[in-house]
Amino acid sequence: MKRLARFAAYAVAVVVVLVALLFVASESGEVVVLTSVDASGEFHETRVWIIDIEDGTYLRAGTAESAWLERVLARPQVTLERARERREVRLLLAEDMTSTVNAHMAYKYGVADMVVGALVPRSNAVALRVVGPSSARGTPLALPR
Repeated sequence: MKRLARFAAYAVAVVVVLVALLFVASESGEVVVLTSVDASGEFHETRVWIIDIEDGTYLRAGTAESAWLERVLARPQVTLERARERREVRLLLAEDMTSTVNAHMAYKYGVADMVVGALVPRSNAVALRVVGPSSARGTPLALPR
């Protein structure tokens, strides 16, 4: 019985450490606030990473089952807060850009992206293109060759 209690305590400790590691990693680097609206009209804020590539600005959902992604697919008009500026933008699926967005995010966010990617595999990631005011855009990131 003591052995089982000790194992349970270790298991809980591991889960707590993994959740803390995921939180710290996901809040590293540039994080923007996305405000979306659900079917009942309730507002939801989600903190996400953002990447600027030569042809546009992109966000990435970890999985297609993400609650914020489901809200955005139903109502693509959202508010994006970046560098303390709030802009109304539209998010469009950009599944053909997912591998490019993954590569640029891996470069921009480095170890944090590796940690999050180890816990939430990138195989189910979904890229979204930000369409809206040019001020929502930052400086494009060029990958080293």
